[in-house]
Amino acid sequence: MTHEKDIHFLATLQSDYAAWLTQILLSSLYDSVADRKEIMFPELLTSKTEAGLKIPSRLLDSQGILHELAKKIMNADSKPSKDVMELFLVTFENFQASLQKLEHGQLMADFGIDELTGMQTQDRMIPELQRELERRSRRGQPFCFVISRIDGEENRKNTANILLASKAVLKTIRSFDDAYITADGEFISSLKHSDNNGGLKFVARLNYILKENTDIHFAMSSIVAEPVPGDSIPQLIENVRKELDTIAQYEEGLAEEYKEVSPLTRYLKSLKEKLE
Repeated sequence: MTHEKDIHFLATLQSDYAAWLTQILLSSLYDSVADRKEIMFPELLTSKTEAGLKIPSRLLDSQGILHELAKKIMNADSKPSKDVMELFLVTFENFQASLQKLEHGQLMADFGIDELTGMQTQDRMIPELQRELERRSRRGQPFCFVISRIDGEENRKNTANILLASKAVLKTIRSFDDAYITADGEFISSLKHSDNNGGLKFVARLNYILKENTDIHFAMSSIVAEPVPGDSIPQLIENVRKELDTIAQYEEGLAEEYKEVSPLTRYLKSLKEKLE
């Protein structure tokens, strides 16, 4: 997925605001009040760009405050006081820093990198897993993946927990393995040259690292899956996630090996669960 339009939009906006700042400063010092009113203000942002990028509410608030401060300076009968100008400049710097951060996030996303954790994202994961499955088909070398998820919905929403979990996962994988963040508090590790037994050993190492870190106050449940030729990777991931939802209802920190069942068996199982 490309974020080129949003990156261009944010870069242009920063450039426009830099030029606008120069106009505000020069006009407040040398122009009359009437001349100051001729300065054009950049358009206010909306909650979403044309390309679909969501603009954080704090950024919208920051822009609104910046414009109000600028209007106060422009409408003053005299030169702005030092305090007013300092407040305006600090607000401008914070606003520009927020725009830069948003642009950086889009650049990272364009390369399939999660800004918070530095891990690869789901955009890159599916093609990579499919390539590993193709290698298995051609050469017969084992390959499995592990879906690990922070237990507890509230725990998964906590940014600090996500960072701690991502570091634990990255510390667990080998140098030639890959790890992806696929949702809040959910990670998928691609373990090359490993069957399900290797996947379970990976989970054991992960759980050990989690328990040894005194800053971690949550558990993670994991399911190991070993794709076979003919499997649909997206469908298999969906099935494993459903299984993870099921085991998470009973106990935290569980590890399980995924066993593929037929669509009919899965349907009958879902009917039974609804009746219960």
